[in-house]
Amino acid sequence: MLFFRLVFKYAIEVEKIIAKMPAFPEWRGTFAVAKNPTPHLSLGEYMMLVSVAKERMNEPDLNPRTRRQREELLMFVLISVCSALRVGEAESITWADCEKGKMTSGGEVLDCVRMWVFGKHGKAKNEREKAIGLYHAVEASDHLKAARPDAKPTDKLFLENHRDGLRDLYQSAGLWEVRRDNGTIAYRTAKSFRHTGISLWRAWSKNPDIDEIATWARTRRVHIEDWYNQNPVEKAVPNIVALRTPKRALP
Repeated sequence: MLFFRLVFKYAIEVEKIIAKMPAFPEWRGTFAVAKNPTPHLSLGEYMMLVSVAKERMNEPDLNPRTRRQREELLMFVLISVCSALRVGEAESITWADCEKGKMTSGGEVLDCVRMWVFGKHGKAKNEREKAIGLYHAVEASDHLKAARPDAKPTDKLFLENHRDGLRDLYQSAGLWEVRRDNGTIAYRTAKSFRHTGISLWRAWSKNPDIDEIATWARTRRVHIEDWYNQNPVEKAVPNIVALRTPKRALP
């Protein structure tokens, strides 16, 4: 509405093609955008999805193209979750944007893969942002590199659009539909992997600092609190269910 008002103001004051500002609608009551975050996967669900993806990739009698697609889909899942990538960020990565390295965490030296991604914020600034993949992301990157020894630096990591294959994978694993706390049904998509990565780091990191996780995921704390803190009821109940031992016998 602000944009429309500026256009009309320009038409009145500069172009002088209309005489007055048209009447704008008046809003009454309270309005808010309903939160509808993409469902994520728990650790057990994520491991199940990976297991099913491996089984589907190794099914006998697959034609070479289908086997290659399923293999790439598994790598897409692993890298997206363990780097907290948006779908557009994952699809933007070329081999020239990847660099394998190491980092130290709590005295432990970990392999990592640094990726320069062109996603939500990069398009606005016309520059790439750094994403760091750990654990399964490193394994998946190594696997893709070994499978494509002749890949050029300008080639994309992910050559396929996995929309249909991903739906089939979710359905095969029984993870396609999710019932929310309010009783509605939602469906997992490729966006679920970023939510999963952030949720897993919050749940299992030794130091689950939400600001540090937000920096790693190229987002802000408020966005994590609003969109990635899913199933708050399930998380809250274990904290209150244990009862104190009374100091004296209850009547």
